[in-house]
Amino acid sequence: MIAGGQARNALPAEARCILDVRTNPAPPPEAVVQALARAMADEVRVLSQRLAPYETPADHPLVRTAVALPGAGGPGASRTAWGLAHFYGVPGIKCGLGDSHRSHTADEFVPEEEVLAGARW
Repeated sequence: MIAGGQARNALPAEARCILDVRTNPAPPPEAVVQALARAMADEVRVLSQRLAPYETPADHPLVRTAVALPGAGGPGASRTAWGLAHFYGVPGIKCGLGDSHRSHTADEFVPEEEVLAGARW
């Protein structure tokens, strides 16, 4: 969210923005905050660190089993606030239909053929 200014043709005396930054374990969240602070002349305030990023190791039996299933994609990262974020340290995977790049976008959708393929799977 961005706010500031009174007219489109005048420089505002003040501008504010809120960024919702969701990180993976690498780089660590602290490094992301430091990079933003450098870019913004140290005017960064963290509003919440409630959901810590973590990963289930690629060699964990749960991940190896899931990746070995027919039609499964490879392991990957997800920057969404999903249920396992509340169970830090519990091994888990996220799976589902559709292309993850379409998730949480203004026009999020899953094509019918992907839903049918998932049902057949």
